[in-house]
Amino acid sequence: GRPRPDSFPATADEVRLHVDVSALLVAAHLEMLDDVERIHRPIRIAHGTTEALLSMRRQLDPVQPLKLRAQQQVERLVSDGRLAVGSSAGMLDSEGLLPELVGAQGPEWAALVAEAKSSGGFVVEYLPLQSSQGPLSVPSPISSLLVNCGAIGRSLRRHGIIPADQLETACLALGSEAAELPEEASIERATLLLLSAGIAELLAEAGILEAACDAFRLRLGVSDHQRLQACLRQAEYDADSRVWLDGLIERLREGLAAGRYDLQAQAPLPEAFKDPRVGPIVASLLQLLSAKHQPGDVLWIEDRALGRSSTEWPVGVVSASD
Repeated sequence: GRPRPDSFPATADEVRLHVDVSALLVAAHLEMLDDVERIHRPIRIAHGTTEALLSMRRQLDPVQPLKLRAQQQVERLVSDGRLAVGSSAGMLDSEGLLPELVGAQGPEWAALVAEAKSSGGFVVEYLPLQSSQGPLSVPSPISSLLVNCGAIGRSLRRHGIIPADQLETACLALGSEAAELPEEASIERATLLLLSAGIAELLAEAGILEAACDAFRLRLGVSDHQRLQACLRQAEYDADSRVWLDGLIERLREGLAAGRYDLQAQAPLPEAFKDPRVGPIVASLLQLLSAKHQPGDVLWIEDRALGRSSTEWPVGVVSASD
């Protein structure tokens, strides 16, 4: 840790504590705020502190709420046993596959095609297949085993499982993945459909995943399911973090009203700090550092990079361990 400055106050009564966002987060996480508020009332914070916390809160909002709901639906269908998870390992058969096709799509994809061929099923893909150089040429014996999401929707409609308006809505959501394929296969009920990565979520976003699970035998790849579960764990963590931050923000607002916190007197920022690219978190720290300080002022900052240079500052800097 950093050495304490020579001028560090001897007792808590002599300390005028100023805290930045990093210190508030650490103190709240360590459940120290009750004691800190009681001993060092009023705690001084920069004017931009609440906005900095709100900016962190906004960064935790789902970027694509529809995508998240689709992932949740996929996982629910897996849990209910309506959507299978499995691997085509051991089914690798490159017969009829062009080497460049196997090279572009990978051995797992080749195994999916082999299983579809042996089981009378289909691989549900983003079509046309693409490589870094553009669309891939797929020989007809293989292309007949590939269908897109639109083909699933049209087959559901032909079986009378979804109405015409639902198919129309689904095609709008699918965009280019709803395109009708040349010599498109009609998918019979109970046909095995092996879903490439991301296809289950796309079907869910289009509103036809549940109907497809009931009409056909859909299977999600193991690695795709693991990716989806990781996304959902992150979304759950972000949701918990939003609730936690909401509590901290409300605590600051109530604390300001009750006198447990006080807004630090604002000082003009040096020109070197007036960078429009500076976000609210850094801006609140700059407000804290640029203020005119008095004897007994101590800054609580949990930033290690700043801490290394703080011994040269005219004001004491502490961390949670102090």
